Amino acid sequence: MDIYDATIDLECIGTNYDRCQTLINIAAEKTTTLLDRVRIYKRQIQFYIAQGDLPASIDTALEVLEKLEVFIPTDTEAINSYCEHLKQQLAIADREISKLVNLPVISNPYKQAAMEILNTMAGPVYIVKPQLFMLMMLTITELSVNYGNAVPSTFGYFFMVYFYAACGEILILVINSDN
Repeated sequence: MDIYDATIDLECIGTNYDRCQTLINIAAEKTTTLLDRVRIYKRQIQFYIAQGDLPASIDTALEVLEKLEVFIPTDTEAINSYCEHLKQQLAIADREISKLVNLPVISNPYKQAAMEILNTMAGPVYIVKPQLFMLMMLTITELSVNYGNAVPSTFGYFFMVYFYAACGEILILVINSDN
C-alpha cells in the first residue's frame, strides 16, 4: 500500500490526474483493512482538492468519517444540537487549558485517521460549507481530549480557544450561517 500511496501522491503533485485517479481506483480495490482504505480515501480527497472539486472532497471526507465512527451533522438543526453538545463537553476553564499539552499521544489509529481527515478538510469546508468549519475544529478538539494529542490537535485547540476567549458567541453565528 505504501507504493500506491506514494505513487498517487506523486501523480497528483505532477497534475497527472487521469493516472492519479486510475491508481486510486486500483489501490482501493486492493485494500484489505479500513485504515488502508482511509489512506486511499485521503488521497482521493486531496485529488478532489487539487482539481478544485471542493464539494466532492467534503462529501468523501464525511463518508470516510462515518466509516471511522465520527459523525458530523450537515443539517442546521443537527449542527446546532451537536454544537451545544460539544460546547458543554469541551467547557474548559482558563486554568485547565494548559493541561491539554499534557494529554497522552493518541493511540487509537482510527481516531487519529479521523483527525487527519478533519484536518485535511479545513480549507475546503471553510470555503464551501463554513457552517461546518467550527464543528469540525471542535470535533478535532473532542477527539484530542478523549483519545490524546496528535498533530491536528493544535489546530483544533487554537480555534476552540480563539472562538471561546476572543469571540464568545460569534461561534454560534459562524455555525448557524447558511452559506
